[in-house]
Amino acid sequence: MADPAKFGYLRLEVYQLSHDLSIRIDSMTRKLRFSGQSRIGDQIQRSSKSVPALIVEGYARRRHKAAWLNYLDQALGSSDETRQHLECLFQTRGLKNMAEYSTLAAACEKLSAKLGAFIKGVQKHHTLPFYLRDSRTAP
Repeated sequence: MADPAKFGYLRLEVYQLSHDLSIRIDSMTRKLRFSGQSRIGDQIQRSSKSVPALIVEGYARRRHKAAWLNYLDQALGSSDETRQHLECLFQTRGLKNMAEYSTLAAACEKLSAKLGAFIKGVQKHHTLPFYLRDSRTAP
């Protein structure tokens, strides 16, 4: 049986990075419930979870280059929003662990950089999904 991770959005590095980050943010915010920082914890959870969701939704619409790019742009915005919420949490001492903050901040920055590069790649090299290509003209 074929490995499902080798097909579809699961094989995209930007999806894998964003999904991993959203899980790590979720874990971090569970500790905030006891520190009075639950509102910003809710916001950072929403923004971090929207990144992989937007990638998945855009992937399903990738036959339309403009739609695919729109979803990727929104994912990049949510990634940057997550980074901003993380910074706010750290500066207001909601997140006090410097090592955890540094690790999550680096992951946010890596994700945004990878998304930016991925967007450039889609802009330059967009093709129709294989199932929509004309078999007589496909490479």
